[in-house]
Amino acid sequence: MSRSPGALPISRLKSLKPHWNYESKICPTATQLTFQLLHRGLYKTKLVCQGTFPIQDLLQKSRTAHVVEVPLFKSDNLNKKLGRLWIQLTEHQEHGETPNTAALSQAPAAETQPETWRQDIGKRVKHTWQGLHQITKLIAPFVPQPFNTPFEIFNTISDVAAEYIGNKEALEDALVKLSGQLAEVEGVLLESDKYNIDITASSNKLADLLIKQAKEMHNIKSTAVAKKVYQQHEIAGKITECIDTLNQGTDDYHQRMTQAIARDVKKNVDFALASILPSFAPRALFDADTGAAVSPRRECTPETRKELLDKLEKWAVDKSPNTSPIFWLSGMAGTGKSTVAYTLCKRLQGHKQFGASFFCARNDEQARARVSIIPTIVRQLIPENTAYAYAVRDLNLDQLTPASSRHVAELLIGPWMKSLKKHGGQQASQVIVIDALDEIEGIEGAHFIQDLIH
Repeated sequence: MSRSPGALPISRLKSLKPHWNYESKICPTATQLTFQLLHRGLYKTKLVCQGTFPIQDLLQKSRTAHVVEVPLFKSDNLNKKLGRLWIQLTEHQEHGETPNTAALSQAPAAETQPETWRQDIGKRVKHTWQGLHQITKLIAPFVPQPFNTPFEIFNTISDVAAEYIGNKEALEDALVKLSGQLAEVEGVLLESDKYNIDITASSNKLADLLIKQAKEMHNIKSTAVAKKVYQQHEIAGKITECIDTLNQGTDDYHQRMTQAIARDVKKNVDFALASILPSFAPRALFDADTGAAVSPRRECTPETRKELLDKLEKWAVDKSPNTSPIFWLSGMAGTGKSTVAYTLCKRLQGHKQFGASFFCARNDEQARARVSIIPTIVRQLIPENTAYAYAVRDLNLDQLTPASSRHVAELLIGPWMKSLKKHGGQQASQVIVIDALDEIEGIEGAHFIQDLIH
């Protein structure tokens, strides 16, 4: 720089060489130079820091040194020093120009502290990820190069996202959401040991997803600096896409695991209820083996009883309030009522409307006892309806099951109505077929019908 006194006309300036995602800018006037460091984020450009230097001061300092150190301040707080900038002052002259020209170069680059919000998000995320012991064990057998440990996989995901996603809200939304879902996965993995479910295939798929996306992000980080300059927005988009893929994959895994645990819990509940429900009559089921002494049950001959069976099926699907909840089929002995009942059960099974059956029989001690009817029906309904199973579980079965007169109202209807409320009244209707109540001991069959109708 020429050392002539007075105001210095500036005819040529060289901008500082920017880092791949930063832009340095020099704004000259007749009396001063303003240096600005801008960050080119994903959505907008942000002024990080700046420094304004009177040219006379630079001239004065250049009398004793060719490299001048000047302070940089945060753009919105001139009391907060962020770093230092070295400006090399050199004499510069070209043909046809006066010696009164200025040239600035960066030597070395500006020292600026990283934005604190990136550090804060990164710390929070890594603190959560350090506690993912079950997921760490899941990944450990499959860790590939260039990673040495599962933690390097986690750190790569966190660090690369923090480096390339330039918007605070976007970064926080992506990483904090992923951390929350990984924490939920950690929770279900801890729970899975308590249940009889096979998690191997799904867990291996999750481990493969985490490793694949971490490798992709590592490859992006390893991209040449020159390429980063020209493809900054594209790279940021790829990083966001990787995070979205991880979020979707972890969410899918969490749902599959939760459903598997729920199924196992339901099986345990069903088994526990079945074990404490007495008076189960296995031969009373419509398709059960009736034993050598009794002829097996069978369907109606094809194309017979068609009108009656169609009428029964129409009733079964009719949900209108004017339709009776009970269809009472009566007739003389030997007219084929049991065969019609058996055929109806088969048809209802095909339509997914079959709930339960109880075919009374004098030749079987349990199948002719009134006390067996509702417990046997409940045993069949429990596996098909989770809400009903939990409603039955809440009953005092030790006191209720011996009292057959309370079965219809308290063991069947009450819990079913409770489960219906949980489904908002939209639960699919199911048909219960009870055959040959006249074969129940004594007059208990008639009493059962009275309870049912009431």
